[in-house]
Amino acid sequence: MPLPVCTKSGAECMSLIRSFSSLLSRRLTLVCLAGAVALATVRAEVPASFFGVWARDDSFDPKQYPFLKGFAFNAAWREVERQPGVFDWSRLDQAMEKAVQQKTPLYLSLGVGPEAPEWIYAHGVPKVFTDDELHKSKWPYYPYPLAPAYKSYFQRLITEFGKHIRGYPAEKQARIAFIQVKTGCTGDECAYKGEPIDARYALPKSSAKWRAFRLEAFALFVKTFQEGPGRPIDLLFNSIGGDADGGKDFGEEWDWVTAHCKSGFGIKNGALSRGHHLSGERTLYDQWTRFLIDPKGVILTNNHVVEGADSVEIQLKDGRKFVSRDIKADPKTDLAIIRLDAKDNLPYLELGDSDAMEIGDRVLAVGAPFGLTGTVTH
Repeated sequence: MPLPVCTKSGAECMSLIRSFSSLLSRRLTLVCLAGAVALATVRAEVPASFFGVWARDDSFDPKQYPFLKGFAFNAAWREVERQPGVFDWSRLDQAMEKAVQQKTPLYLSLGVGPEAPEWIYAHGVPKVFTDDELHKSKWPYYPYPLAPAYKSYFQRLITEFGKHIRGYPAEKQARIAFIQVKTGCTGDECAYKGEPIDARYALPKSSAKWRAFRLEAFALFVKTFQEGPGRPIDLLFNSIGGDADGGKDFGEEWDWVTAHCKSGFGIKNGALSRGHHLSGERTLYDQWTRFLIDPKGVILTNNHVVEGADSVEIQLKDGRKFVSRDIKADPKTDLAIIRLDAKDNLPYLELGDSDAMEIGDRVLAVGAPFGLTGTVTH
């Protein structure tokens, strides 16, 4: 496995780590100077306590299922806007209150596309019929998402969704782990199930028109939930992988998300995550694990910085301090990691892959590995 190196530029990172040791207490203080070698983008991360098995609705009883970490609020568009411009967020209010009372996190999503209210079809949105039989009883037809009227109603829905969420007190908003971005059928990110009978409404998942609609929706979600006042809320996306994603090329979507998201984001993994899909695990594992970030906080530093220490104190640029006894080191490579028990979000350095480096890339080298007497630090 290649050693992780940073090939990014800009923003903030926990980078230069200087130690001030006290021989009497054998305790080290690590001062993390963010911005000194500013090489990566800082994004918030969900707390470690949010990771685990979740319920897919809001009906579970934590006493009966104590192992569940959180629950989901899923609502169809037709449920919250039964009349044009009149929104009913009572179910959302109940779910948020439940999360606060039970001290559990939740994630939020709104079903759009075929779950849109019936009134939109009388207000300028064409109905699209497809050859799909499997979902016909549930979704006999679909809205044409490129219709100007549909775009306007969709944008109003997400905007009002954001306004209502931002109206909650901070302690309630903190219960939200992430918001799932849905632009088509459920979270599958397709305009329709099946092919349209009328070819004028064709919108293949890989088409430029559908991609443009999705990116416009992505921008709306980022603006609504990650910009402006209030805590940025992480977003969950689907179909944003590149060529390695089973031969499907959503690289433009990936580039947009990594360039524009102001906070953390997740990727829906579909059937593989449910445990009943028995192919493609290695491909997906190899593709996505390099992007995983440990929300508990793992600091990469030098072995010679922590060598001989029983505990370390880490001080961030913002003044926060953490004490850790969880220290692992490798003298040969002069690398060490320190794990923090952080209750809040931490900034992090986005590591690159040495195999993907090109001549001219900026590199931050840490330590003096393999017994070398010196190191190139920049």
